[in-house]
Amino acid sequence: METTGLDVEHDEIVLFGYIQGSRLEIICRSSKEEAPFVAQLAALVATLPKPFYAYNLSFEKGFLRAKGIEIDGIDLFQPWKEKAEALCLKWPKLDELFSHAEHYFSTSQSSAARTSLCSGKDSFTQGTMPICNKS
Repeated sequence: METTGLDVEHDEIVLFGYIQGSRLEIICRSSKEEAPFVAQLAALVATLPKPFYAYNLSFEKGFLRAKGIEIDGIDLFQPWKEKAEALCLKWPKLDELFSHAEHYFSTSQSSAARTSLCSGKDSFTQGTMPICNKS
């Protein structure tokens, strides 16, 4: 999920992404008004498989709750956050983990899955890209 800022009361959701099967689905807000996009998200979230997996779930959960959408799920960020805090490091960004987690944490091996996005259909309103597993 992408937002215009960090304040759930004043900032707005502008992009929402989710995994559907083996595809990454991305929905971008296409109107100036946020309400139609929030209504679209509310309908969509109700149909997504449970549990809901997210990187930094508390952020998504807070924004969605402020818009009247409740979700529960598993925070994929939590183990990385705890490891960074234990090592007195800043919290890692998702791209830091996927591009070089071993270097970030100064270890020789990482348990993070190795995935990258392949080129595919993209659009300003909705697009999908296949996820390619790399070993």
